[in-house]
Amino acid sequence: MSFITTRASLRIRKTPYGSTTNLLSGGFCRTASVGLAPSCSAHCNFPSNADSVTRNSSVLGRIYVVGVFVAAPLGVYIQCFEERLGDSRSFTVAAVVNVILLIGTTTVALVFVRKGRVQPHRQWMTRSFAVALVFREARVIGGVTGLENLGNRAQETIVWACLAFSILSADLVLQSQELGAAIYLMQQPTCI
Repeated sequence: MSFITTRASLRIRKTPYGSTTNLLSGGFCRTASVGLAPSCSAHCNFPSNADSVTRNSSVLGRIYVVGVFVAAPLGVYIQCFEERLGDSRSFTVAAVVNVILLIGTTTVALVFVRKGRVQPHRQWMTRSFAVALVFREARVIGGVTGLENLGNRAQETIVWACLAFSILSADLVLQSQELGAAIYLMQQPTCI
């Protein structure tokens, strides 16, 4: 069984009481698709100047896009092979739908960043990450709840539910971020 693969970046801090190690919540490096497309948030051990962050984001973004366009079709091929060995066709259809959503959202994000529109690019990449993690989420839900022991029908239900809610959950995250930013701006004093 595979669970979500995360590698937390560690920061050692000197305190008067000795060294302490902190896990940075914003610095989790996530693997997407089949683990071939590592991506990293802007907080993942990057220097604070904007040029370096942009350059690193660009490099990691290219790695992610190449990984999506290579690993996603490879995942469908592997699932077709598994179907020949007795797996359900529903898993193959779910893999195809996942690839269509993943490549679609990543392509839209790529088009936006090529046009220099960073905000829509960020939104579509958030959707792409949500779709990329569908099958890992299904593994975690099945493993933690024990539903994977109930057979293929339960696993199919978990996969389809995660796939159905992937874009919705990403949009909920984006809307909550926009709402938080709006509330913050409303609380700022105005100059007259």
